[in-house]
Amino acid sequence: SKPRRGQAQVIVDHSIHLAKFRGVIRSINSGAMTFEMEAMVKGELRTIVVRVTDDTIFMTGQNASLFSDLVIGQTVQVTGLWNSVQKVLIARQVDTPAVWATLTAPTATTKFTSGTAVNFAGTCTDAAMNPIADCLLSWEVRQTDGASVSTVYGPTAPTIGATNGSFTPVVTADQGTDVSYTVILRVQKNGDAGMTQTTIWPVVSHLTFRTNPTGLQLGLNGMDQTAPIMVDSIAGVEHTVEAISPQSLDGTDYTFSSWSDSGTAMHVI
Repeated sequence: SKPRRGQAQVIVDHSIHLAKFRGVIRSINSGAMTFEMEAMVKGELRTIVVRVTDDTIFMTGQNASLFSDLVIGQTVQVTGLWNSVQKVLIARQVDTPAVWATLTAPTATTKFTSGTAVNFAGTCTDAAMNPIADCLLSWEVRQTDGASVSTVYGPTAPTIGATNGSFTPVVTADQGTDVSYTVILRVQKNGDAGMTQTTIWPVVSHLTFRTNPTGLQLGLNGMDQTAPIMVDSIAGVEHTVEAISPQSLDGTDYTFSSWSDSGTAMHVI
C-alpha cells in the first residue's frame, strides 16, 4: 500500500538478519579479511563467506580467537549479520571469556605409540593470560577409531591445581592406523568456564613379512596370507605371526627353520 502524506515508507529487507553459525573453516583470505566455512543453513550443509574486521573475536570451543589466529580445519562459532541471498556473514565481536584454558602438552605435532604414556599439561588464565591459581581444572581423553569415539580417560572431577597428568594409548592390531586421541582441558571459576583441546596422531610403521623362498603361506593375526605381506601398523601394536609348517609350493615340501628375530614358528612381535 502507498504511504499516507506525512508518513515515511519503511522497507524491511528480510534477507538480512542477525544469525549464529558453527562450522569448519575451509579457506582463509588474509588480504580480504574473509574466510569460507561449512555450516548448517536451514538443515543443509552450505559453504558461507565470513567477512571480519581487525578486532573481530571468534569462539573456538569455549575460548576466543582473533582472525589472525584462525587456521584451516578449525571449528569456529560466528555471530553476525547474515545475508541469506549472498551467503555472506558480517561478523561481529563477541564477549571475551573471563576464564581461558591453555594446553601446553601435548601439542599438535605430538605423535603417540601404543603402550607408551603421553603426558598432558595445561593452565587456567584470565583474558590477559595471567595465571589463576584457584581455578578448577578437569581433564578428558577421547579415542577416535574411524567413526567410533570413546572416552578412555576421565572426565576427572574439577580440581584446583590439576595442571598435568598422563594416559597410555592402547591400540590393537584390528584397529588399523586410523586412530587418534583428543586431549580436552576444561577450566572453571565463579561460574565462568573455558575449554580447549588438541588431537594427536600415531607413529606409523611399515611392516613387511617375507619367506624364503617367496610365495609361501604365513599367518598374520590369525589370517593366512601369501608372502610377502606388507602392512601399515601403529608403532607399539602387537602382531601375531606364524610360519605355517609343513607346506608345499610348486611341488616342493617346506618346513619351518627360523625367523630373522629368532622367534618360534608362532610368536608375537
